[in-house]
Amino acid sequence: MAFSQRPVLYKHADASLFPSSTFVISQTLVQLPISLLEVLLFGSIVYFMAGLANSVERFFTFALIIFAFQLTFGQLFRTLAAIVPTVQMGQPVCGLLVLLFSLFSGFMMAKDDIPDYWIWV
Repeated sequence: MAFSQRPVLYKHADASLFPSSTFVISQTLVQLPISLLEVLLFGSIVYFMAGLANSVERFFTFALIIFAFQLTFGQLFRTLAAIVPTVQMGQPVCGLLVLLFSLFSGFMMAKDDIPDYWIWV
């Protein structure tokens, strides 16, 4: 989506209609309700299928963490979309980042098994 909106951003920036930060903030605010709905739907299915604690407080903590991750990754991908010139160059970079985040998150490799030179990731 960020790549398809790039011409609109450039057009508005060239015409000095508003700063680029306003465009990014508005896109993020528009995405918030959709993201919240996605997180609640996904989270409610996964949380109860996994058999996690039957507690409203714990469910909303779980949903809040997923929401924070979703916003973080969304902004990361928007940043990469702003940096790389084409979709064809952006997809491998995003794929590599998701692979690195998944690999070193502690689910696939224990923290003790990660080599010292990769600990910064």
